[in-house]
Amino acid sequence: MSAFTVPCHLFPVPWFALRLSVSVARSIRLHLSLVTDLTPPPQSNGETTIPSGKNSFPRQGGTGPRRAWAVWLATGLGVGYGPVMPGTYGSVLGVGLYLVLAGLLKTLPHPRLLLFLATLVLIAISIQVVSIALRSFSVQDPSEVVLDEVVGQLLTLLPLPMVPQRRASYWLAIALGFVLFRALDAVKPYPIWKLERLKGAWGVVIDDVGAGGVAAILLAVLWRFWWRV
Repeated sequence: MSAFTVPCHLFPVPWFALRLSVSVARSIRLHLSLVTDLTPPPQSNGETTIPSGKNSFPRQGGTGPRRAWAVWLATGLGVGYGPVMPGTYGSVLGVGLYLVLAGLLKTLPHPRLLLFLATLVLIAISIQVVSIALRSFSVQDPSEVVLDEVVGQLLTLLPLPMVPQRRASYWLAIALGFVLFRALDAVKPYPIWKLERLKGAWGVVIDDVGAGGVAAILLAVLWRFWWRV
């Protein structure tokens, strides 16, 4: 073995991360093509398509930058096209969004109120964005749309303090909030599953908001009576 030979078994290829990166790259390429090419191909008779899972579904009348941006945002900047449980990637984005907002707002007056109001605004914006993006899909609740998981996870973490006293407990609380939200979003106990029956973007987003609200209550109770961060 030469001095420049590296044993391959010492560096296993992260196939899962590679597949996710490829999926995000494809979604970005798709987004750029939708923004820059607004003319549908001649052979499609005025219809253009956007991938949803392993299939492509027709979209009537072409598209434009507004819808292309909506699709990109609704799919969590493309992570919704990732393999295996794309909603989990959306929840990870929600955790990141919470950390960013908490870091920006904690030095301002009434930071918890501002964070709550910002969450309400983002939920309202998400409903509008998803409403536009759904016109590009042939199913009512595409798995690629993960913006609902983003705002649901953000809502879950609102009970946590803006300035934690113990970092280890703080990260444990975030992990618990992540697990609580993912479990409730998957099981959808009553009355969360009834919210999913709402039509259009409301049904896509509000059931995750409901799951996030219930998870937030559970997280607040655990923090109050079990441990403090």
